Amino acid sequence: MKKILTLFFALCFSVAQAAGPTTTAVNSPAPTLNNLTVYAVPINSIADAATIAIPSYVTAYQVTSFKITNCSGTPILAQVGLFTAASGGGTTIVTPAVITGATSTPVVLSQTIASTARQTAATLFVRVSVANAAAVTCDMKITIDDLS
Repeated sequence: MKKILTLFFALCFSVAQAAGPTTTAVNSPAPTLNNLTVYAVPINSIADAATIAIPSYVTAYQVTSFKITNCSGTPILAQVGLFTAASGGGTTIVTPAVITGATSTPVVLSQTIASTARQTAATLFVRVSVANAAAVTCDMKITIDDLS
């Protein structure tokens, strides 16, 4: 009987020890979303040139990068910014700045982030504040950290 009880307790404790944690560790990094890209954004007229929809499951986030690449020509004079509301309203995520250095398709320009605050807007707006001298399009990509 003593051996049976010993075996029973050994099996019970071995099963309990085999189970691991079932929740995410407290210090896990926030998931990063890298696929928020708009393609062929025209930068030759002053307007909200594109919108970027934040996935519906993301209720709070921080914009960590805004990149411009794959320009169809060399931008001259164009200034582009990123905002949380239409027509350059809401929070300025990226202050409009001249797109310089985009002299060929493979060039990637990282724009300076003006606001690293926690955001909740469901849509971000790419705004051309100064039009380019000629018809040019560029791809624009943002990266966010999900803080939901």
